[in-house]
Amino acid sequence: MYPSFFKNDARPFLALISFTLNAFIGCWFLIQADVFQNSGVVVVSDQDSYGRIVYKIQYNDFQLPGLLLRSAIVSLGLDHKIKTGEYQFERGDPVWSLFYRMILGRVKQHSFRIIEGEDVFDITQALRNNTHLAQGDVNLMEGSLLPDTYFFVKGDQPSDLLARAKKAQVEYLADIWKDRDVGLPWQTLEEAIIVASMLEKESKLIDERQKIAQVILNRLQKNMRLQIDATAIYGLKNIQHVAYKHIKMKNELNTYQISGLPLHPICMPSRESLYAALHPRGENDILYYVLMPDGRHHFSRTLQEHGRMKEKMKNDSG
Repeated sequence: MYPSFFKNDARPFLALISFTLNAFIGCWFLIQADVFQNSGVVVVSDQDSYGRIVYKIQYNDFQLPGLLLRSAIVSLGLDHKIKTGEYQFERGDPVWSLFYRMILGRVKQHSFRIIEGEDVFDITQALRNNTHLAQGDVNLMEGSLLPDTYFFVKGDQPSDLLARAKKAQVEYLADIWKDRDVGLPWQTLEEAIIVASMLEKESKLIDERQKIAQVILNRLQKNMRLQIDATAIYGLKNIQHVAYKHIKMKNELNTYQISGLPLHPICMPSRESLYAALHPRGENDILYYVLMPDGRHHFSRTLQEHGRMKEKMKNDSG
């Protein structure tokens, strides 16, 4: 026996299904065709109504969402699910995609880059100049952050961003600390960071930093002062060359004036410098190095050899 609806004329039923399907497809294509004519950003606050959000889009001359799309959002009750935040869209994006992100809370991400070798003064100033972060006091310790690019949303606290950068450094150090070379004179993570910060400042070439770490190790073992230029000019800006007056400055960082490691790091060291600090490489008798015109360093075993190379560099440049 056949179902009862086959006994009657099924054409009205099929026509209704066909009409509904075609209407759905037609509406979908109309919504898809509604695209932004410009790029822009819409900020949704917790006091904005749905109408106010639509007005913000229209007011900024981006693209007025079509009536069909606006009605569909209301009929589905999605207008009450829009979340606060800053939302970005690009020219040519379907308008519905902006509302989709608003409903899911996929807010615009801003980036903040901590550059290898920056110090607390550089980073504090960069945080103050960033208009997307909330403004407030910054409690920052030298050498405590891992240089990288960190993402945040508008209005985030600087302390939250810094906490992530600090956690990244802690996790990286925990990973490489267990595989450090045996017998290093720096016995704590803090001392390793201090060494890494000097390596970061001493050479821009990653492949040289392990060798400079070996020089530091060799000099410490001979009770020689490290005489790292960057420790003498820490906190001073726009210094191109270390002068005699810098070398003679007496403080707990200037390794021309103190024995051993400086009191604290002198910058935010990179992953490569942290690794190099824990894995010195090179001869056990290299004690000096001088920067050459090509950006690399010449390493010497004796003060006489070092002096001759410095004189050669001076003559070549003059």
